Amino acid sequence: MPAPVAPRRPHRHEKHGDVRIDDYYWLRERDNPEVREYLEAENEHVREVMAGTAAFEERLFEEIKGRIKQTDMSVPYREDAYRYYRRYEEGREYEIHCRRPIPDSGGPQAPADGEQVILDVNQVAAGHAFCQVASRPVSPSGHLLAYAVDTVGRRQYAIRLRDLATGEDLPDVIADVTSNIAWAADSEAFFYARHDPTTLRPYQVLRHRLGDDPAADRLVYEETDDTFSCGVWSSRSKEYILIGSYQTLTTEFRYLDAADPDAPLKTFLPRQRGHEYDIDHYRGRFTIRTNDGARNFRLLEADGDPPPLRDWRELIPHRDDVLITGFELFRDHLVVAERQDGLTRLRVRRWDGPEHHIAFDEAAFAVSIGTNREPETTTLRFHYSSLTTPPSVYDYDMETRARSLLKREEVLGDFDPARYESERLFATAPDGVRVPISLVRRKKEAADRGAREDTGGEPGGADGEPGGADGEPGGADGGPGGADGEPGVAGGAPDVAGAAPLLLYGYGAYGISMEPTFRSARLSLLDRGFTYAIAHVRGGEELGRWWYEDGKLRKKRNTFTDFIACAEHLVAEGHAPSERLFAMGGSAGGLLMGAVVNLRPDLFHGVVAQVPFVDVVTTMLDESLPLTTGEYDEWGNPNHPGDYAYIRSYSPYDNMAPVAWPHLLVMTGLHDSQVQYWEPAKWVARRRALQPDDGRRLLLKTNMDAGHGGASGRFRQYREIALQYAFLLDLAGLADRDSVSS
Repeated sequence: MPAPVAPRRPHRHEKHGDVRIDDYYWLRERDNPEVREYLEAENEHVREVMAGTAAFEERLFEEIKGRIKQTDMSVPYREDAYRYYRRYEEGREYEIHCRRPIPDSGGPQAPADGEQVILDVNQVAAGHAFCQVASRPVSPSGHLLAYAVDTVGRRQYAIRLRDLATGEDLPDVIADVTSNIAWAADSEAFFYARHDPTTLRPYQVLRHRLGDDPAADRLVYEETDDTFSCGVWSSRSKEYILIGSYQTLTTEFRYLDAADPDAPLKTFLPRQRGHEYDIDHYRGRFTIRTNDGARNFRLLEADGDPPPLRDWRELIPHRDDVLITGFELFRDHLVVAERQDGLTRLRVRRWDGPEHHIAFDEAAFAVSIGTNREPETTTLRFHYSSLTTPPSVYDYDMETRARSLLKREEVLGDFDPARYESERLFATAPDGVRVPISLVRRKKEAADRGAREDTGGEPGGADGEPGGADGEPGGADGGPGGADGEPGVAGGAPDVAGAAPLLLYGYGAYGISMEPTFRSARLSLLDRGFTYAIAHVRGGEELGRWWYEDGKLRKKRNTFTDFIACAEHLVAEGHAPSERLFAMGGSAGGLLMGAVVNLRPDLFHGVVAQVPFVDVVTTMLDESLPLTTGEYDEWGNPNHPGDYAYIRSYSPYDNMAPVAWPHLLVMTGLHDSQVQYWEPAKWVARRRALQPDDGRRLLLKTNMDAGHGGASGRFRQYREIALQYAFLLDLAGLADRDSVSS
């Protein structure tokens, strides 16, 4: 069947004397039945084109799901008189949040079996195609649960309250707000953030008292600058409620006494453009991470209500080669997360003594501070992973330096990390800058052995969370890989050293670093011979703050040319032939994909673009859209002629030429609030009108029930991954087919 063709209805944009004609501007009419019909037609086109691998796609889904231990439990963490954890039950999509009282801790007596279910998300999700519980703080008294639920995927939550003694929800429901919640000390009031109903910018913090009409909730703070957002948190000491205003370059904090929720706000340090700082409070003092005179940040402290900045005491000075990314406060210790040479490390310092770094053996890894709710301890909880090591949870004694592995995500099947190897490489960008690359593949001897032993069954794998599109701050590594070319050796395990296909993943925005972490779904590619690589391009913060600043605003093109340089280096060094090279990126990484295929349409044989931000000029001129005003310092403000010209020069939607493109699979969600669905829809429609009919695939898959993060649920999300895998493996000649495709 022919591909859908969107009607052309020219819409004229004019700015700074530049005229742009957008034939597909009408696709932004979300409630227009014709728009829905077009998106459904594109979905049907995906099903038709991929029909030859439908059974293989289903097997991929079952294979990926089969690596996950269905009945499972997280490592409990202590908070006050309880240990909290989540568990999963076989056949159920969502987690069940539980707690157990700690004997002799002053808490209530344990129920007969010791476990109390505080929230079963499967029950919350009943009747909804999408469900996300994004926040669930328990009151200081331990008797109430506040939880925020989104059943659409557009980050518009409803806050509900549950009496944990009865398991019943209270009548209080606060609709159309963010998931941001912080309890006052009396457990009778809490603070939450509300967003603008149009732009979804969090701009107000309100206080709610139990039993009150939410319409009468007191406005505590309103952020009137539309380039800023705001949020609310509890301090480490639980003595203060912290309210932060933030945008790309500037932050500002206010605070009030948590024991007096009606108290007036105090400003910690007035905002000054370019000054970014974070604060926390414990042991009667504030700790501050600041970039004042410190490009890579430094740590300071101040007693009581903060004196002027010049009087704050310096804990850790600025260093040109080390970026401070975060910290955690304990009774006797300070733990600092730092990034050096592209990798995160943890520094542990006694307040009254020496310091050390926690050592790790692998050349490339990711480590982060875990859930540490109790500061009166010498034990640090941290998380560890690498490209070959599944996510692991450790407890670390900061005094003795002994570490205990509490849990490593269990691998079902025959996964053995010794079968895989990782490398850290460097490519040279056009301006001479060295760009790191993290790479993982199945060892050649393991691949050869698998080829001899495989009798046609599915390969083994490992547990872990899926890949998928990268989001806004807090984003993550991508997903599947793939490439074109002839199939490898028999049994689905081609030679990984030469002819193997390679997937290159990239992001490069907001200072978000792509960590070299493990993904169980990725094993379905590695075990079939793929190499997977991450290009740590400028725009992230892998090599410090300058790495971010060198890939934003009018240096944004460095992100694109870095990615191209990484791809060319991998080909030149024999990691993959050019005809078997693939690329993937999501959200801002989808912008990267769009820019790269415009600059070098010959470089990749296929590309997966997940929720791609590709219509940059139009979006950044539309102040009614979420994120626009708050991101002028990331992309530039096209209301200014210079910024407009620069963005116009690379915006993927505005720079397409009628030349052959790689095979392309585009993923989006109808309810996406971060990258509106119409950006990828318009991009595909214009591409289809321009692209020569040379048989290359051009596919648009819209999840009609989800937003930016794709499908919800523990397993449903893997169906989108399975589609991406089938697309890429098929192009690589490595898909198990039920019939010969056309």
